[in-house]
Amino acid sequence: MKPPDKGLLLSSRVDFTIPSPFAREHLYYLIQYRRYQCVPGYEIKRDFLDMYLCAYVRSGSLHAFCGEQSADAAAGQLILMDCRLPHRYCATEPTELLWFHFSGGESAASTVQAIFPAYSAAVKK
Repeated sequence: MKPPDKGLLLSSRVDFTIPSPFAREHLYYLIQYRRYQCVPGYEIKRDFLDMYLCAYVRSGSLHAFCGEQSADAAAGQLILMDCRLPHRYCATEPTELLWFHFSGGESAASTVQAIFPAYSAAVKK
C-alpha cells in the first residue's frame, strides 16, 4: 500500500500484519513495517496511537518528540517511542527510515523502562 503521508517518495510502501489471537495475548508482534524515503517536510504528529515505534535511520536524520522529551537520530541510530503519548517526528533533510510499529508481550513495560532520549542510541555495525 502506498503511504498517504506528505513528504514521502513514491517508492515508500507500508505493509501490515494480522497477528493471531495467541500472538496478541502472549507475544510481541509487528503491526506495520517498511522502509520510508522521506524528503524535507515529512512529518507525523499524533496525540495517541495504541502501539510502539522502532525506527532505524539509514541515512539523513530524524527529529523526534514524545511526551515532554525530544531526541535527534542520525544515520546509524534508532528511535524507540511509546506512541500512546503525544508524539511527533519529522525529517528536515532527505532521510531513509526502516521502521515498524509493534505491540504485545511486555511492550509497555519494556518501553517504559528507559527515558526517551536513551532510546536514541548508536547501533554498532
